[in-house]
Amino acid sequence: MASGVLKGNSALSHWGKMESIIPLIGHIPLIRVDGQDIQFALNKLLTKGNPVGNGKPLSLRTVQSTKAVLAVAMKHAVVLRLIPVSPMDGVTLPTARKNKPLALTVAQVAQYIELMDRTSRFGNALRFLFLSGCRRSELGGLMWEDVHDTHVDVRRTLYKRRDKNGKFELALGDTKTASSARTIPLSQALRDVLAAQRKQNAEERLAAGPIYKDKGMVFPGERGGFLELGKLSQRAHRAKKKLGFPDNVQGIHTARHSFATMLHNQGVDPKTLQSLLGHANISTTLQLYCSADEEHRANAVDLIGNALGGIG
Repeated sequence: MASGVLKGNSALSHWGKMESIIPLIGHIPLIRVDGQDIQFALNKLLTKGNPVGNGKPLSLRTVQSTKAVLAVAMKHAVVLRLIPVSPMDGVTLPTARKNKPLALTVAQVAQYIELMDRTSRFGNALRFLFLSGCRRSELGGLMWEDVHDTHVDVRRTLYKRRDKNGKFELALGDTKTASSARTIPLSQALRDVLAAQRKQNAEERLAAGPIYKDKGMVFPGERGGFLELGKLSQRAHRAKKKLGFPDNVQGIHTARHSFATMLHNQGVDPKTLQSLLGHANISTTLQLYCSADEEHRANAVDLIGNALGGIG
């Protein structure tokens, strides 16, 4: 890519976008690829899907992401003088109507965790996400050596990569950005979750016997090793559907969104939220995670009404 180095899951996601369009334009020499070729390919992904995939049309959001990745690649090709101009000019797609992510209420969080406790081994993992605001990859990268009396250190992530044979494997890597490396204070609720998880690990280690692989992870797989990130997300998605939550509740990521929104609605200042979430820019915190609910919106209007209601 033209700027920076993509890490872990981000690099894998970008490569996945390229893999979907390569079968459609990969046979054309780069110097001969034009806007019509790309427009045709993107339209086909929208209507027919990846020709080497499951045959289902891709979502508009996915195709828009593919277009964005391709645009960066073409821009880089211009910089390297592989092509004189980018063929992306004039390539268009419909505008997606974004549904704003929805934070859960306290009652909904309790329902969510209770169902995960009954239907999976991931109840403590979900509790930790709701109570800490960590990303899923940060949860998977947390080791017991990172847990201290007063705080936990977030300093690595668990991500998917391809091994030398082209197969996917899980590995530990750096945090998403330098700002993502941070400390999170331990509340009593978080201490209780970590104690329960330590007990769960001991029980699973005993049940697995000699095949258990202890890598020192706080949230390992059932037989040790690394946490099955995909399985965690799948179980969370099933629970969300079973509980009838709206589509704009973001699966496992709703824990991070709800964490930030609840703290924001309790009056925690954006700068503190930024440090807890590990955002490089405070604008990310404000735009993506700070959603004021109707009660707080009404209270805000009441405040000015009480202050200025007697004028005029």
